[in-house]
Amino acid sequence: MGVPRSLSVARYRPLSEVVYEELRQAICAGVLKPGERLRQEDLASQLGVSRMPVREALQRLAKEGLVEFQPHRGAVVRQPVLQEVQEVHDALVILQRTALELAVTRVTDAEIEAIEGIHNALVRKVQSDRPSDLGVLNRRFHRALVQPCRLPKLVECIESLWDWHPQAGDIILSRRGAEAIAEHEAMLEALRARDLPRLHSLAEEHVRKAAMEFLVAMKECSPESGDDRVAG
Repeated sequence: MGVPRSLSVARYRPLSEVVYEELRQAICAGVLKPGERLRQEDLASQLGVSRMPVREALQRLAKEGLVEFQPHRGAVVRQPVLQEVQEVHDALVILQRTALELAVTRVTDAEIEAIEGIHNALVRKVQSDRPSDLGVLNRRFHRALVQPCRLPKLVECIESLWDWHPQAGDIILSRRGAEAIAEHEAMLEALRARDLPRLHSLAEEHVRKAAMEFLVAMKECSPESGDDRVAG
C-alpha cells in the first residue's frame, strides 16, 4: 500500500491518533496517491496495529476530505473533483485581486525584503538534491505576497485556498519548479515597482497554470477515474 514502515507506538497516545498522523503524512507526501485503495487489513498489518484504530483513523481522514468511502471499494484516497479545482481557481483569482490591489499601496520595503528572502529559500530548495517541503515554502511566499493588504481574514481565506489539497504545492512545484520560480520572481518585481496591472496579470496566470498542472498530475495518478473527476 505504500506506507513505508511499521509504527513505533507511543503507548501514552491513542493508537487511532498515531495511525491517523501516519496515514495523513503518507497522503500529504504523495506516498498514498489519489484513488489508491486503503485496505484496512493491509494497513493494520503494515503498521502493526489492529483494524480498529485504522478504521477510526480513516473515518477521521474522511471528515477532513482526504479519504472517501466508495461502494465495493471501501476507503480510497480522495480524488479531487474537476468542478472543485475550478472553484478553487476562480476564488483564488478573485480574492488575490482584492488583496494585491491593497498590498501594492501598503507594502513596505522591509516586507519586500522578507518576500525576497522566502523566494530565495524556495529557489535553493528547488535546486537542491532533496527538494522536500516545497509546498510549505510556496505557501509562505504566497501568504507574504498578500499579507501587506493588512486584512488578516482575507489573507487567511487566500491561504486556505492555497492549502485546499495537501499535495498540491509539492506536486506542482516538483513538475514546474523552474517555471514557477520565474513567475514568482516576476510577481515580486511587479510588487517592488508597485505595478498593479502587471501584478494582477502575473498572479492570475500563475494560478491558472498551477491549476492546469495539478489537473494533469491528478489525471496521471488516477488514469481510471471517472468523468466527474480530474481526468475529465
